[in-house]
Amino acid sequence: MLLESLTNALPADILLYDSHVVKVHRKRGCYPQAELKDGSLLQAKVIVGCDGIGSVVAKNLGLKEAHYAGYMGIRGVAMFPEGYTLKSVLSQSIGNGVRMGRFPLDSSRVYWFLVFNHPPDKVRDPSLVKEEALRLIQGWPEQLVEIVKRSPVESLSRAAISDRWMWPWSLWKLHQCGVTVAGDAMHPVTPNLAQGGCTAMEDAVLLARILSNAFNKLKERRLSVNEEMEQIDHALGGYVAQRQKRMLGIAVKANLIGKVFQTEGDFFASVRNALLPRVIRADAFVTSTLYDVRGLV
Repeated sequence: MLLESLTNALPADILLYDSHVVKVHRKRGCYPQAELKDGSLLQAKVIVGCDGIGSVVAKNLGLKEAHYAGYMGIRGVAMFPEGYTLKSVLSQSIGNGVRMGRFPLDSSRVYWFLVFNHPPDKVRDPSLVKEEALRLIQGWPEQLVEIVKRSPVESLSRAAISDRWMWPWSLWKLHQCGVTVAGDAMHPVTPNLAQGGCTAMEDAVLLARILSNAFNKLKERRLSVNEEMEQIDHALGGYVAQRQKRMLGIAVKANLIGKVFQTEGDFFASVRNALLPRVIRADAFVTSTLYDVRGLV
């Protein structure tokens, strides 16, 4: 649905499918180029890497790999054709180094996630992922176990949870010679505030507005390529600076909440359970959403 909406908003011949960017060529005073797997080069005034946590563009800019947070995540969608009566709120059950959240998508589907402390590894077989999930919540309330059992294996995904903090002194890396990044390629965060996708959309709106204003000004002037790229880099610098102010706080807050939620050991888990309702209020999660990126114009 999202892909269809984006596609319909663009000219028919502007999209390239099955194209893999292997490298980005950038040189001061020149337009950047994206090199594809087949060896062809695509030149543009601006290249924005929206290629996720393992971003090729981010690596090209010299950004460090995201830091593993110490826990894995499993996600799935449970099917209840007969209907499922659950309030339309996100609820979490927190155990000893394991927690499970669920949220009804509609009257017959329930989205859920399971987060558990574990060394980073890969399990590709969906049936093994389901077995692992059931093993992790063995002895938990039957309602939660049933949600996992009702999930088709094709709906399951499993991934390491990582983040990278946008420190002020690293901003110069995030925009170089007309190249920048957005979304998880720029600021991967742990999902404990549920703001990853939301902040990526904020990136898109802000970057579109800043670049639109920059290009409108460039139309009014006759500049050399070198002068034009200086103006573009200046605009990208403004974009990066604004996102740093927003994202560093979210990344740190989400990381700390994750550490509390993932507490291991019977004693420490008991202390956490006793203090959590007093220390962390529900509105602590809501305040991160109270941000107005403004419109496209």
